[in-house]
Amino acid sequence: MKGQIKTTGGQKPAGDDSAISAQALAIEGFCLGFELFEAGREWDAHEVWEALWKERRGTEAGQLLRGLIQWAAAGVKWRLGRKSGARSLAHKALETWSALPDELDFEGAVRVDVADERARLAEWHKQAGAPPVPRCSPLSV
Repeated sequence: MKGQIKTTGGQKPAGDDSAISAQALAIEGFCLGFELFEAGREWDAHEVWEALWKERRGTEAGQLLRGLIQWAAAGVKWRLGRKSGARSLAHKALETWSALPDELDFEGAVRVDVADERARLAEWHKQAGAPPVPRCSPLSV
């Protein structure tokens, strides 16, 4: 993951604390998924993203998460030596992301260059080797 996510340092912001806390937790979870994937813990990334996806079904963020879940599952299959299953899941992730815009912001805090990630995943789909790690970039706060 590029950069760091800035937090409030434990200070409660004014206003609706529960809504802000839920958003902050979602952002932290989203970023944690990338860190877990990068650390070779694709299954854990899958689980974190799936929890977020369940709350965002039917939205662009939900589609983004669904593709990440499929990508993580492809990584798990690859590690288990099930290369055809990994490629099948990568193909599903590409299909899931086909209607998404080229860039997508998650909760207004993290940007995913969907076009670049689609290209990287499509390239891996054609090549041998382990799947690439997905990437995101924190937005300025």
